[in-house]
Amino acid sequence: MLKDIFTLLQIHKKELRVGGVPTIILSLIIPLGILFVIKFIGIDDSESIKKSVIKGTLIVSCMNSIITMIAHKIILLRKNKGLDFYLTLPTTQAALYVSIIVAFVLFRLPITLVLFVISKMLLGLPLALTDLFFALPNLIMLFFFGYLGMVIGISITELKLASTISTLLASLIIALTPVYYPLENLSGIHKSIVIFTPIPYISNLLDCFFDPSAFDSLFFLENLGIFMVFFILVSTLLVFTKRREVTI
Repeated sequence: MLKDIFTLLQIHKKELRVGGVPTIILSLIIPLGILFVIKFIGIDDSESIKKSVIKGTLIVSCMNSIITMIAHKIILLRKNKGLDFYLTLPTTQAALYVSIIVAFVLFRLPITLVLFVISKMLLGLPLALTDLFFALPNLIMLFFFGYLGMVIGISITELKLASTISTLLASLIIALTPVYYPLENLSGIHKSIVIFTPIPYISNLLDCFFDPSAFDSLFFLENLGIFMVFFILVSTLLVFTKRREVTI
């Protein structure tokens, strides 16, 4: 299966090179636009608030691109009979789905890291070589949102509806969870609801790598473990959705 995934990745890589430029632009414009507005309005000069804003920028960027991109890819495969081409290759449908997620994640990762650097510069936080460690939590986050995009793409047949659901999902996450502000700032009831969403744990994973010298392995493993529960739930939903699918 690994060989199949690698072969399919070469095909997806060529496709992304052709249509990737608009995606890169959109992936940067929306989160940077929000960041400029926040900076213009003015935020607390404390480092913790600035870090929360940067984490929010990264999360919004990932949600606004990879969920929709993967959902659209799956829907277009079904509409344009693109699966017929892939079925001529010595591969499996499972390998195809995995390769799509991996291809888009690897495509988005450099954009996310560039956005991270730009955000730090705009908010006046120092850059360091250790910023490269941010690749790990971003990979985890991108794969999670990639799986969500796959669920939407398999369960919905219309591009417009998929875009609407992806946008609505991202908007709800931004509105109801601590994307741009610390979890501690929420009220009691709101906080008790939010802890049952994956966002606080994504945020905590990102927190672990802001200062690698102060890396807390126990804190990281605790949040990674909780986040993996959400990962398993989404994976289960993906399998259930695929089984209910009549045609692809």
